[in-house]
Amino acid sequence: MPIHFVEIDGLRVRYSDEGRGPNLLFLHGWGAGFEVYKPLLSRLAECHRVVAPDLPGAGLSQEPAAPWDAADYVRFAQALAARAGLTEAVLIGHSHGGRITSSGWARPRRRGRAHPLEVIRPPCECP
Repeated sequence: MPIHFVEIDGLRVRYSDEGRGPNLLFLHGWGAGFEVYKPLLSRLAECHRVVAPDLPGAGLSQEPAAPWDAADYVRFAQALAARAGLTEAVLIGHSHGGRITSSGWARPRRRGRAHPLEVIRPPCECP
């Protein structure tokens, strides 16, 4: 699992970027970094590009100086996606990650184009 460190909004952030194919951005829940989900992420990476950060304050990512609200995490996730070169991605959020994905991230840019929830059923069938 390729690991990267970047600086976003003055915070040192760790994320993984693995696989090839349609983009997935995975946002984990409270109390865990992305490594807890490594078996799932590795399986999805067999047929997708999977980008998964340690959210600020979790795993090996730096903690913000003050508490963040949902809008702060949305801005962070959008900045990370841009930094990773994701122009489109299916968002997968668990617990707190789901809060981020449902807090204004998945707004349609054009009528009829947004799909804020997509279900991926394992095992994924790779081409």
